[in-house]
Amino acid sequence: MSKNKKLFKKIAIWTVGILGISFITLVVHIYLVTNPTDKLPNHDVYLSRIDFKESIDSLEANRIMNHIRTMKGVTNAHFNVPAGTLVYGYKKDIQDPQSIYEQVSKFTSLKSERLIVTEEDIAKGCPAFDKSGFTYQFGQFVKNIFR
Repeated sequence: MSKNKKLFKKIAIWTVGILGISFITLVVHIYLVTNPTDKLPNHDVYLSRIDFKESIDSLEANRIMNHIRTMKGVTNAHFNVPAGTLVYGYKKDIQDPQSIYEQVSKFTSLKSERLIVTEEDIAKGCPAFDKSGFTYQFGQFVKNIFR
């Protein structure tokens, strides 16, 4: 065999090997993140959002975010200042989103409203996924293989 053929064969073997390992890693990852289990960390943490109707500066946002983080049952919080949205995680058995919203409303004079997800939105699934996209379709395919 010529030198070029040996080099081509070596490159082809390495490429197929790397692609194969990457594919197996992807399938295992999809299986692990789509297989529901109580052993996953934060399986009992729910997310909620408060939309602020007035513009807010970063100092006030940090003040509100720090206040919400001190509440019992709240695990984390993130304030998107340009969008005026506060997203927080909470443990449902300790805290509920309505009482958190009421406490935030008392804490600040800014107008806000709690995002309440409708049954129609729940039926649609995660808004981050395009159900007609390849990524979603492939994920569903892999998920259904292990059912």
